[in-house]
Amino acid sequence: MTRGLSLLHSESRLQLVQEEHLLIVIAIKEGDSAAARTAMKNHLNNARIRMFEGTPR
Repeated sequence: MTRGLSLLHSESRLQLVQEEHLLIVIAIKEGDSAAARTAMKNHLNNARIRMFEGTPR
């Protein structure tokens, strides 16, 4: 559902989401569980904001 919604938005918003995903992947590849956890929490919070409130803070 959220992927479909993301594709309806601007290229800059899609870029923002992809950057959040990249931070998660990098942290996992580096074996940094604390950074991965933080990046995932940030991404989920930002996704919630984008979905229910509009633009991320």
